Parts: sequence; C-alpha cells; structure tokens
Amino acid sequence: MVTVSVARKILLALPDTEEKAHMGHPDFRVNNRIFASLAPSKNKKKVVVVKLSLANQTAVMQIDPDAYSTNGWSRHGWTTVHLDKMTPSRFRSLAQSSWAEVAAKKRAS
Repeated sequence: MVTVSVARKILLALPDTEEKAHMGHPDFRVNNRIFASLAPSKNKKKVVVVKLSLANQTAVMQIDPDAYSTNGWSRHGWTTVHLDKMTPSRFRSLAQSSWAEVAAKKRAS
C-alpha cells in the first residue's frame, strides 16, 4: 500500500516537478502542465489521477483492473490509481510514465 504522503514524495522527486492546486486538490506539474493529481474518491479511498498514454492506460488496466479505474477524462489518458493496491516501486514507475508523457508533449511543441 502507498500512503498519500509516500505518493507525494515520489511525485515531488521527479525532475522539475512543482506541487500546485487544481479544483481544490493538490496537483503535480512539469513545465506548468499537470501530470498527476491527488483526488478524493466517492468511497473515501485514497487515489491519484495520472496522465498516461492511451496504450499505457490500456495495458495497466488489463494487468491489474482492481488497481485502476476510469473516469470522465479517461479518453484523454487520465487514469485513477488506487493507492491501497500499489507498492511504492510500482507507483514510482507509474509516476515516471505519467511525468514523461506530459514532459514529452512540452518538448515536442
């Protein structure tokens, strides 16, 4: 299980990451673009919403459907991650993928 505190430390350890807020929830940005957000879930479980490529989103959802869920923005790659189903190393890898997805778009533009 990953706590919110551990998730925050993992996200902030990524290069050039800043913590700000979006819609009243902490978010994490690279080049002022959001790649992850701490968000409340309807059932009070701790979740982080991350930006993934659609291919990566499909892959992680197939590998462990209990650890992830979709939301209204999923068609854009936003994926809900259930922290109680994560290990720190698994979440770190996911955070790195999310960071790279958003950072790459800034470099490409």
